[in-house]
Amino acid sequence: MSDRITRLRAALPALGAGSFLVTRPVNVRYLTGFSGSGGMALALRDEVVLVVDQRYAVQAPAETAGAARVEVAPRSLWEGLGLVVSAIRPETLGFEADHVTVREA
Repeated sequence: MSDRITRLRAALPALGAGSFLVTRPVNVRYLTGFSGSGGMALALRDEVVLVVDQRYAVQAPAETAGAARVEVAPRSLWEGLGLVVSAIRPETLGFEADHVTVREA
């Protein structure tokens, strides 16, 4: 998985982003190994943060095997992501435009 993360990070400058939000479940799994349906991966320059809902508090750390830091959202995934983004404050954030609505973005 580290090769996949490395390739995503290498693509960030071409995307005009310093970080990237992965929301499509198949892409989250490809990047982190997490197979649940309720998760988002935030790829940063030095780490990947996987935000999951409470159903996956045990499963997510086991499946990611250290590929990502797991944060369990207190209520909704978007709220949990908001808390992570507020704490990290990435300069620019790319996202899967074909999977994230304008409202969510």
